[in-house]
Amino acid sequence: MKAVADRGKRAFTRVELVVVLTVVFVLLTMLIASTQQNQHSSRRIVCISNLRQIGIWSRVWSNDHGDEWPASNVSAETDAGADCWVF
Repeated sequence: MKAVADRGKRAFTRVELVVVLTVVFVLLTMLIASTQQNQHSSRRIVCISNLRQIGIWSRVWSNDHGDEWPASNVSAETDAGADCWVF
């Protein structure tokens, strides 16, 4: 009868607590790493979308202006990046 009563009072040992905390730490580390990868992936997708929009805009502008591309204000006499939106 005493063995049944002692089972209810048993607590975690230090080793068990260390193991549980280690597992929780590893799981949190994996979660944080996957979150950072998702942020990097979303930034890449936004950049690709922005480049696509620039391409669409330039094609529409070209079609509206007789198949000419927008001027860039770059010549041999001026600084290449002074008043230029096209590099």
